[in-house]
Amino acid sequence: MLNLLSKFTNKSIAAKKEFASQRKIEDLEHEKIMLENSKNELKTKLEEKQEYYDAIMYILTCNNEDKIKHTLNLHGFKESDLFSINSSENGKYDVTLGFNTFGEDVCSRDMDTHLDALKFSAVRTLLGYDIKSY
Repeated sequence: MLNLLSKFTNKSIAAKKEFASQRKIEDLEHEKIMLENSKNELKTKLEEKQEYYDAIMYILTCNNEDKIKHTLNLHGFKESDLFSINSSENGKYDVTLGFNTFGEDVCSRDMDTHLDALKFSAVRTLLGYDIKSY
């Protein structure tokens, strides 16, 4: 009887060890899948950033406003998403960067040409800047 109980206990211990081993394997496989998913997400984010970097470099070297607008459209931005470009009395253009609590433009950047203002506004938009309130 003791021998039979010993065999049963040994089988029970072996079954518990097998179950624990199987559980560890499943946990490791799950962890591997999670790491692979994280790796793929990081790779996708890096590729997206690289696309933005490429777009920014293209915009900086481009001398055609329509091509700049097209590049922005490819990345999901419309002209209305850009920072406001206003013509100044001195023939220059300024890009609105911020407003005070009364809604007045208090911070802007002067540019010599509309193309320069568009480039500046486009790059700020792609970099994720937003209009600040002062």
